[in-house]
Amino acid sequence: MKGNLRPLRGYILVEQKDDEGKTASGLIMPETAKDKPIKGKVLAVSNLFNFDGDIIVLKEGATLTKEYSNLEGKIVVYKRWSTTDLEESGKKLSFVAFGDILGVYEGT
Repeated sequence: MKGNLRPLRGYILVEQKDDEGKTASGLIMPETAKDKPIKGKVLAVSNLFNFDGDIIVLKEGATLTKEYSNLEGKIVVYKRWSTTDLEESGKKLSFVAFGDILGVYEGT
């Protein structure tokens, strides 16, 4: 597939960060026993916004705080079963809705 994949209205595109695949005691877990990832690096944030001061106004008129506009490159934590996942160029990617982002690692 050619071109850059970018999220649309109200979504971010995340590269999944898998856990180490080991238990606390050091046992290696098979792929089928691993939980679905809940964190990843933000590759892109949807750009269908109109900026009005410190508030992002979505096309439908709903508003979000401006904190969502500077997530690109940061590591976020999101709800486990709320993503749409795909694999592209060997990377595991997820589309995550803004409302499903639970937190962001500061300083990343």
